[in-house]
Amino acid sequence: MPKTLDLLDKAAAKEPHTSNAEWCRRMGVQRTAINVAINRGHLAPLLAGNLARLIGEDPVKWVLLAVFETAPDGAPKKALKSALTW
Repeated sequence: MPKTLDLLDKAAAKEPHTSNAEWCRRMGVQRTAINVAINRGHLAPLLAGNLARLIGEDPVKWVLLAVFETAPDGAPKKALKSALTW
């Protein structure tokens, strides 16, 4: 299953000379938002969706993935995980 941090790799591949601070500026968020997300281990849903939009990815997929990453582990998450295809 992909992770929202994979989106940062996609952004870097698309625009290798663009800094995290510049991506944040384009999204209209604090310039440290991506670095905070990296430290937390995942992108927030709105950050993931907007970054996906900027690089031509499906924002709905990435928002859903971001929500899924922050959900607590348990039977409901496991059941939904088996139903989703990434």
